[in-house]
Amino acid sequence: MHRTTSFSLFALLIITGDAHAQSVICPKPERIEHTSSADGLHNYTATAPNGATWQGSNKPSSQDSQERYTFSGAHIENDKIFCRYDAASGDSAPPLELHLNISETVTPANANYWHDGQCTSHKPTHCAFNAP
Repeated sequence: MHRTTSFSLFALLIITGDAHAQSVICPKPERIEHTSSADGLHNYTATAPNGATWQGSNKPSSQDSQERYTFSGAHIENDKIFCRYDAASGDSAPPLELHLNISETVTPANANYWHDGQCTSHKPTHCAFNAP
């Protein structure tokens, strides 16, 4: 009886500990909003499910629309999550990178797709992060 109770409590602690971590996924290109600033840069934002804001900017091109971008990978650097987007085939738009500031350490959610802090999958779910 004592072993069963101890095991049950241990299993509950493991489950409860994992409940605090949340998975963070890079936004889909169609969720990215575009604005132009007075200095001529194109600014991009997307709202994460927890209300935090992904943000990035790049130099203007002849035509700028977030629908032309496709997800191309992610990386972790200096407590920031970075999501990369490349212009659609045949488009001359510069690559786009959005970042999300995280106040705590983040880790890759699926180690199979991550190597040296980089995820090169073209599927945002493969490049998910665990954040406390």
